[in-house]
Amino acid sequence: DLETARTLHTTLLGLIQSGLVKSAHDCSEGGLAVCLAESCISQLVARETPRLIGAQIDLAATCRLDALLFGETQSRIVVTCRPLDVVKVVERARLMGVPAAQIGRVGGDQLAVKTAGGEFSVPVAGLHDAWWNSIARAMA
Repeated sequence: DLETARTLHTTLLGLIQSGLVKSAHDCSEGGLAVCLAESCISQLVARETPRLIGAQIDLAATCRLDALLFGETQSRIVVTCRPLDVVKVVERARLMGVPAAQIGRVGGDQLAVKTAGGEFSVPVAGLHDAWWNSIARAMA
């Protein structure tokens, strides 16, 4: 739906330009679970010096868990902002017609996800190690 995508991206651009958004990551390649994992490990301070940061995510599953975590539906974006700006970001998005909700908090050394079906967590350092070394290990 091109109109939905336009509304989402226009709203996101406005939030970024206003300084409210610290990061944004699309969910269309791998779904929400991959988006969250990549967001925890993707910032490099310098070559081969990642800045790893965890998150605590609380998801009230409204659809199948596999679809929620791994569905590659277009026009889903996870953004981060300062804790004081959460209400502003969610309200502005909704005013523009973009569904939005707070799903968690950034911080710590674990990616912890809670769903209606249970909870799981993984050390962010382990996520980074698996991502950074996967090709070398496969080739060995």
